[in-house]
Amino acid sequence: MSLKQTALAISDYRAALAYAACLTRAGAEVTARPGATGVPRISTDRRPSQCREPSGTADPRTQQDLDALRPCESEQPIAACLQRVFNERVGATAPPRLEIRLGFRNESPPTLATAPTVAVAVGVALAVILGALLLSRAVLHPVRAMTLAAKELGEGDLARRVPVSGRDEIAQLGGAFNRMADSLQAGEERQRRLTGDIAHELRTPLANLRGYLEALRDGVVEPTPELLASLHEEALLQQRVVDDLQDLALAEAGALTYHPVAVDLRDLLEAGRTAHRAQAEAAGVALELQAPGPVIVTADPDRLRQVVGNLVGNALRATAAGGTVTLALLPQDLAQGEPAVAEMEIRDTGRGISAGDLPHLFDRFWRADASRGRATGGSGLGLSIARQIVTDHRGTIEVRSEVGVGTTFRVSLPAVPDGVGGSGASRAAGTSGASGAG
Repeated sequence: MSLKQTALAISDYRAALAYAACLTRAGAEVTARPGATGVPRISTDRRPSQCREPSGTADPRTQQDLDALRPCESEQPIAACLQRVFNERVGATAPPRLEIRLGFRNESPPTLATAPTVAVAVGVALAVILGALLLSRAVLHPVRAMTLAAKELGEGDLARRVPVSGRDEIAQLGGAFNRMADSLQAGEERQRRLTGDIAHELRTPLANLRGYLEALRDGVVEPTPELLASLHEEALLQQRVVDDLQDLALAEAGALTYHPVAVDLRDLLEAGRTAHRAQAEAAGVALELQAPGPVIVTADPDRLRQVVGNLVGNALRATAAGGTVTLALLPQDLAQGEPAVAEMEIRDTGRGISAGDLPHLFDRFWRADASRGRATGGSGLGLSIARQIVTDHRGTIEVRSEVGVGTTFRVSLPAVPDGVGGSGASRAAGTSGASGAG
């Protein structure tokens, strides 16, 4: 027999001795017989009993064999002894039994209470419904208010606004709606004011013309050459107001036709000085030109002459006898990387304009001196037309004034770079002429 077999036989013998000792203490009869290997084998004889008895083997190997040793209550001590010996044998190799208990020992299984469960479910449902109502109110109420405001705005209530609170998307939409309503209201007010201004400008001269014509028809007034000349001049003034209104409407609508070509601003200012020389001499005002050299721009010469004529005419009317009106062409600022800009100024030594009146200077039918009428103060549309023409030429017009010192209008236009000259101007003229609008 090998050494391994001998070690196993000795281990079985020791285990059998432990079971035999347990059985002996429990009152069972134990017999030892020599085995095939010479090691005694322990067994117990079956005893007569009405209950099932063990199989007779004193060395149970499994839990099933151990359960077979528990036939009835009379053999409970033997079964308990064998269970203890079995636990001692397998304790070194088997893990401890895992027991998990919930609640208290011998406690009845927990049951789910109906009333609290229903209460919790109802509370959760009410909270969800309340949250949905609040959310829908927070979102739909501003939208509903904006819909109503848009409907009333479309029906003509331009003063309608929506309340705005917060910084979310709904608040931003409400702010955009209010800004749109402000723009519409401002445009409506400008149109209403323009209509009133036109009616005011035309009412008095037309009433005068009507009165004189009726007097001539009735023979109350003699048709002298002086009277006819005066009536003709009044009709020409009304025609000028109508023409200015048409030009301004076309310019603001972007429908005013321009024919851009290469224009020398020095020649343009010289032409303006020549055209107003007689008016300046009659008013006793010196009309000077300061233009050191040619400056070329691409523009419509007729429209620019209209701008210069409006500015020079206003300057002559604002300057008393002995004053000076200067048409100046400023030197070009040819900074590196900056686009070339041509600048011309119309300066006068007249009465000037107060700082509070400067923001209204380009408004329609506005005059700094309310006592001046159309015969002495123009139609009140010249500066509005001049600004729109300059803007259409991608330029700017600015004004500086000081009461008692004088006023300066500066017009800035994109200049043609040196060396480009007529070819660049011709290309620009062809492109703009095809479009028909500046």
